[in-house]
Amino acid sequence: MKYKFITFNIHKARSTFLLNNTLIKIKEATNSLPVDFMFIQELVGSGADFIPKELTSKISSQMELLADSIWTDHCYGKNAVFKDRHHGNAILSRFPIAKWENENISTNKWEQRGLLHCEIALDSGQILHLFNVHLNLLHDERVKQVERVIARYLKLIPPDAPFILAGDFNDWGKELSHYLESKLELFECHKQLKNRYAKTFPSFFPMLSLDRIYARNIKPIHVETLSQTPWNILSDHLPMYLEFEI
Repeated sequence: MKYKFITFNIHKARSTFLLNNTLIKIKEATNSLPVDFMFIQELVGSGADFIPKELTSKISSQMELLADSIWTDHCYGKNAVFKDRHHGNAILSRFPIAKWENENISTNKWEQRGLLHCEIALDSGQILHLFNVHLNLLHDERVKQVERVIARYLKLIPPDAPFILAGDFNDWGKELSHYLESKLELFECHKQLKNRYAKTFPSFFPMLSLDRIYARNIKPIHVETLSQTPWNILSDHLPMYLEFEI
C-alpha cells in the first residue's frame, strides 16, 4: 500500500526573519497535500504570542489549528520550556496512533530536545514506527543524541518493522548519515532516489542539507523538497515530501 509523508521544521510558525506569523498559511499549504503522516519540528504547544491575533480567542495552541478535523490522530512532545511558552516536535496521522512516547535526549540546558516515537496501526495490521527528531547545533552533541536514537531503536523496534526516522538533524557536514546507516541499516530516502541529500536551509536560498528522511523496510517511490511558493516563505526551512510503499 502507498503512503505519503511530510517533515517540516515550521520555525514556530514564523517566516525566515521572524517578520510574519505563518500559521494560517502553513495550515492551508499542508491541507492542500493529501499526506498520511506529518512530522513537525518547532511547534509551539502553548504561547499566545505565536498564535495569529485574530485567533487567540478561538484556539490555545498551534496544534489545535493545524490538526483541526483533518488529522484523526496527533501527538506533541514538549521539549523546550520557557516562562511564556513551550515548543517541541509533533506527529499528525490519518491512521490510529496506537502508542506514543516523547524521550528526552537533551545534552545541555540550552538546547532542550526530544525524540517523539509513535506506533501507527496501519489497515494492513502492520505497525509503522516513526521517530521525529530535532538535533543540536554542535556535532559532538548530535553524536550523543544519535546514540540515544540508536539505543531506542535497538531496544524497541522489531527488525522487520517498517520504520521512518526524520526531522531536522542540523547535520551541516553530513557526518551522521554513515553512522546511522551502518548501525541500523537505514537509508536516506532523498539520497537513495536522487543520489544526493536534499538542500532545505535557508528556505529562500537553500544551501544546507539539514532535514533528512531515513527509513528501513519501506520502498521510497518519490521524494522532493517543497521549494515553490508558498513553501519557501512559511519558515526558515523547506519541508521534505515522500511517497513510499509498504
